[in-house]
Amino acid sequence: MYRIFKKTLCVFLTAAITLTAGVAAFALTNGDIDRDGHVSAMDARSILRASVGLGTPFTESEQTVADIDMDGSVSAADARLALRASVDLEILPDAVCKNEYDALRSGVYTAVIENSGLTMKIVKTADRGFYVHLESAADNMAVSMLRAQDGTVYMIDEEHAVYAEFTDEIKEMLGEEEGALFNEVFDEVDLFSSFSDLSRGTKTGQAEVNGHTCDVYQINEIGGSVYVYLDGKKLIRISNNGANGLGEINFSSFSASVSTEKLSVPRDYEAYDIVEFMLIAYKDQLGL
Repeated sequence: MYRIFKKTLCVFLTAAITLTAGVAAFALTNGDIDRDGHVSAMDARSILRASVGLGTPFTESEQTVADIDMDGSVSAADARLALRASVDLEILPDAVCKNEYDALRSGVYTAVIENSGLTMKIVKTADRGFYVHLESAADNMAVSMLRAQDGTVYMIDEEHAVYAEFTDEIKEMLGEEEGALFNEVFDEVDLFSSFSDLSRGTKTGQAEVNGHTCDVYQINEIGGSVYVYLDGKKLIRISNNGANGLGEINFSSFSASVSTEKLSVPRDYEAYDIVEFMLIAYKDQLGL
């Protein structure tokens, strides 16, 4: 059981360390139409009215602020996100994002990434939480981990609706190397935070990636170049040729918002100690 547990955590943490994001500052705020510093029900109402052609047409900057999901138009879906944000059911980036790459760098996003048989769903907020769900088709493995707003870390088994707190004793059990990797992930040591916006990069041409015709941008950094692949505003791939371990990341879906439901353990989940949790979560692998 220990070997399964350690293998699971090593795979999970190795993948997760490349995927946290830093915070950037911008002048405008997503959803804040009246620019009073927060997203309110009035902002949601303004967005909804604009989506059906009512009221004074939005200015260019208002249009940018209102297009929360960055699909190129102001719609009822944007109004819904703004309304949820107004009652703390959704978290939006503090800054207006021109594309999904900007949203990734903002530190507030929900993304699904697929690489070499691994599927990872990431829910990331700049200061309120970090949730990752990792599935490996090759290892028949699924594991979720959550760092809550108060800093407590949990392992979660969504299939069986159970969880366990990830204690210092468990980190020690993993050993120095894996424990250090764990700390790096949840201390938000990231590979994206040093990258500037695309104005620092050079558009090098186009490429077909996963069925998308993408504009390719090259951003030169110390130790190598980063390549960003965008289909319009959609982030399709990030890769690099340096030695910092980023490799290639393919995005199958992306959202510049986070549902607060993913920032805490669901209330109906049962708490177990780590041994009981492992027996439940990995009973198939253990032959139980």
